[in-house]
Amino acid sequence: MSTTPHTHHPAPPPPHEEGAPAAVASAGPHAPSPLEPVCPDIWRAPYDVFMPGGVHFPTHTAVLRVGGGLLLYSPGPVSDALAEALAELGPVRWLVAPNAFHHLHVAAAHARYPQAEVWVPPGLSTRAGVALPPHRVIGERSPAHDAASEGPRPASWDGVLDVAMIRGAHGIGRQLDELCLWHRPTATLVVCDLVFNLHRWRGWQMSMVLRMAGAHKRLAQSRLWRLATTDRAAAAQSVHRVLRWPCRRVVPCHGEVVSGAETHRRLRDALGWMRGTAALPAPASGEVDTPEAHMPDSA
Repeated sequence: MSTTPHTHHPAPPPPHEEGAPAAVASAGPHAPSPLEPVCPDIWRAPYDVFMPGGVHFPTHTAVLRVGGGLLLYSPGPVSDALAEALAELGPVRWLVAPNAFHHLHVAAAHARYPQAEVWVPPGLSTRAGVALPPHRVIGERSPAHDAASEGPRPASWDGVLDVAMIRGAHGIGRQLDELCLWHRPTATLVVCDLVFNLHRWRGWQMSMVLRMAGAHKRLAQSRLWRLATTDRAAAAQSVHRVLRWPCRRVVPCHGEVVSGAETHRRLRDALGWMRGTAALPAPASGEVDTPEAHMPDSA
């Protein structure tokens, strides 16, 4: 049986179907909007992934506006309607494939936006059999956010986006190291598979998968990370770097946005296994450029 997922943009499911996703807010009297606003300069574009066995995996592309250009984090299918909505926000300048699972639509997205730079983590760049357009491998800065860097990143991200790599997960046949983004102006963490917060889906199969993964209808890290993590020290160090940021919002690729005063505590609890028993550093108070108190939370 093929393990290749099939994707398409979501259609509103029957309203009483267990775990079914709600319809996207309408952009007009007839057409649903292909973009969900999250907070200033961040949106999400939902699409469906169907795995073998009928497992429905609701997924989102995160869209961030940086310096007038758009970054697509974990690009999904780009329909004409989505392309039109994106064009109203600005030109697409960056395509980011955050890990070795979320790259299937990068080539198609680059074909639509050939001027966009493609950035990938080291594990994806070196994976055999992956067809990627011309790309660069992204690095991350030191925890102190000084000039030191493990690798390049777009200079125009400086002061707006920081990068953290979740390392140490090489145990299930592919390197699962994940690239996470920190949007400083809104204190928002954008993640791919690091945590799930799925509450709505179609069918009983996904309910079973999420219960087995320990991530059923709650903010949690899938137990798959326990099977994949081969270097606990590297993983703990990576996640502690993420938890240094005073996070007020988490935007996952899979599930609902998490926001509010308890967001950092909830994220810390969800990452309890990966962060291990080492002392957790306090969030750095001076790392957020814009105070969050005046900004409405969105979930």
